[in-house]
Amino acid sequence: MLIIPLLTAALLVPVVVVFVPVRVASNHWLWEWAQALGYLAVGSAALLFVYRHRPAVFPRFRSVYFTYLHRDLGMMTCALVIAHLGVLLFAEPLLIEHLTLTAPWHMLSGIAATVLLVPLGIGALPAVRQRLWGGRRRFRRWHLRLSLVFAALLLHHIVGSGGYINHASQVLVLSAMAIAIAVAFARRH
Repeated sequence: MLIIPLLTAALLVPVVVVFVPVRVASNHWLWEWAQALGYLAVGSAALLFVYRHRPAVFPRFRSVYFTYLHRDLGMMTCALVIAHLGVLLFAEPLLIEHLTLTAPWHMLSGIAATVLLVPLGIGALPAVRQRLWGGRRRFRRWHLRLSLVFAALLLHHIVGSGGYINHASQVLVLSAMAIAIAVAFARRH
């Protein structure tokens, strides 16, 4: 089936974008691995916008498949973000200073995006969703809005960090991907 190569390609797009002229932030292999985890989190977060609960033209599966896929991708994104943060703090303990309110703006964006994963994930659980949002339409509206804020914060974190995305073409590709996602969602909702 073609879905596995497409998923793999979509997850690797942010990693491939990194290999346009780069300035390496560190020589420590653990640091580089943590950065790769972060970019994989970006790829899985982008897939969350593609695979929602609605069936798509391709592949032809029932909508419940996409609901579970979206949930599992969300959990995978959370796990990758936690691993990204944990490995970075293990590799460079002084980064704890970037978890305070005096951190640079791009780090505050990353922190805000990470914190925003909590209401996005927990608020989507069926028992919580019904009590918190009341109805499906209201939940979907707020979930979409929070997701777009999450994507904007994530983009600011990646571009602002400047460790790997530091070339104009890289910023352009990532910005174009983010705008394409936002436009696609605006047309559907």
